[in-house]
Amino acid sequence: ANFYKRLNKKSKYDYKGGRKVAIKVMHLDAQDRFKNDLEIFRWLCKVALPGWSPIIKEFENQILTEFNYMNEAENLRSVRENMLASPYRKKVVIPSPLIEYSTPNVLIMEYLDGVKLAQAAEDELAVILNGDKKLAKLLFDEKRTALFSGALPESPVEEMKSLLPKIRHFPFHQRAVAVINLALFQRRQRKAVEL
Repeated sequence: ANFYKRLNKKSKYDYKGGRKVAIKVMHLDAQDRFKNDLEIFRWLCKVALPGWSPIIKEFENQILTEFNYMNEAENLRSVRENMLASPYRKKVVIPSPLIEYSTPNVLIMEYLDGVKLAQAAEDELAVILNGDKKLAKLLFDEKRTALFSGALPESPVEEMKSLLPKIRHFPFHQRAVAVINLALFQRRQRKAVEL
């Protein structure tokens, strides 16, 4: 997340005819900063983790694609088209990029006012947990961390076991409700994916 903040800045502006657009501008020195950080990391790996060179090279190649917002605009357009052709088109909205006004350093897209998908999922979990937003946030953050670290448990039972120590400070009845409702929430998610 810190790298992402250093890479760009997002703002909302009015466009022709009162249409709201989001403008994402890359910091001028973002690519230089990244290359400098990567050189330091490469040196550290050479000393401490010499076998990581291929991983670092792949990471570099992947991240360097992030420095051209025309690629991001095209990907956004493609994802939007796919979503509009899916059964979720009425539930999930992807902003339309204004490719003709975008550049490699500036991405202009339709501004969407509303709740982000991650926030909507967290809110739904809070409803399932009888309105306990604090517990919902904790469980949702834990799930997100596991997802991005690649450490997802093999089964819902394993996942429940991994979550229990993290919610130990909650009263027993809240822990029990959390585990049961999280299982129901996951079942609902699986059924939605099957649609």
